[in-house]
Amino acid sequence: MNLYTAAAKGYAKAVRDLSKRSKPTMESQKTGGLLARDMTRKPKQDTPKDKQPYDMVLDAMQQIREYRNKL
Repeated sequence: MNLYTAAAKGYAKAVRDLSKRSKPTMESQKTGGLLARDMTRKPKQDTPKDKQPYDMVLDAMQQIREYRNKL
């Protein structure tokens, strides 16, 4: 496996993981009423203090995408 193939596979994996990470969750539909409760689970907000290097790469790619979308 040459260096280009390894880099291309790594980039493709990062893009796939980034798209999985930013998928919108289904919003609950409220039925109304005084006693109506929303029993859907909310996604956990995990903010680990020690991020893995791969997580930092995904964060950087997300920031680049947001910046490009603003232009």
